[in-house]
Amino acid sequence: MNVCYNYCKALRWKDESKGICCSSGKVRLDSIQQPPEPLKSLLCGEHDQSQHFLNNIRRYNSAFQMTSFGAKEVHEGNYMPTFKIQGCHLIGSPLPVDNARESFLQIYFISDYVLQRDARLQCFPNLNPMLVESL
Repeated sequence: MNVCYNYCKALRWKDESKGICCSSGKVRLDSIQQPPEPLKSLLCGEHDQSQHFLNNIRRYNSAFQMTSFGAKEVHEGNYMPTFKIQGCHLIGSPLPVDNARESFLQIYFISDYVLQRDARLQCFPNLNPMLVESL
């Protein structure tokens, strides 16, 4: 990418169509806010646990998600490989069913943050407890 577009300063290739990014200045987006601490320093490599966090970022993201995703994968044979699914997964009960441990959205209904942390760590035991609590 070696050309900077005049309107939005987007980088593009020399032969790439002009105006595809901001419609020649017709579309203007607000600036993205900086993430709160400690997330910002974890993402920028300024935290002593940044390497651990970045190596496990999908697990940390999953520990705070509110719902799970479930679907039936469709395999159709000889075609360009893509991820194709059918169906969906409904959001479960706001409370655990039959004394099961809390997960996903149910964790947010626990009033004590330490108990929330512990519930997340039961689902993802390899995460740093202090990071989970601070996030």
